[in-house]
Amino acid sequence: KAAINQGNGALNPDPLIDCVADMQVIYRLDTNNDGTIDSVVDTISGLTAQQIREQLREVRVYILSHEGQRDSAFKYNSSTITVGEFGSGRTFNLSSTIGAGWEHYRWKVNVLVVKPRNLAS
Repeated sequence: KAAINQGNGALNPDPLIDCVADMQVIYRLDTNNDGTIDSVVDTISGLTAQQIREQLREVRVYILSHEGQRDSAFKYNSSTITVGEFGSGRTFNLSSTIGAGWEHYRWKVNVLVVKPRNLAS
C-alpha cells in the first residue's frame, strides 16, 4: 500500500506486513466436481482458465514474518520452519537465508484463506 504525496505525486510506500521472509501460495481443488477438495497443489499454471473456474475452491497464502523487534534475551527454538501445508509447502531455513541474528526474533506463519466465488463464466 502507499500514500500519495500531494506536493509532487510521488508514492510513499507503507508495507502491510513488515519483515516478510517468505510466502507460499497453496491452491485447493475439487478436480472431480463432487463438492469435496481432493487436490492440494502449489501451482495452477498447468490448468486452463476454464479448469480454474471449475476446480478452484480455496486459496491459502502462508506468510512467514517475525513479530516485534529483535530480542537478545529470546532464542527461537529451530533454524527451520515450514511455510505452507505438509506435502505442499516448503521448509524455510532461517539460519542460511536470514543470516546472523535470526534466532533473536519470534517467527510466525500467518495464513490467509480465500474462498473464491463467482468464478463461473
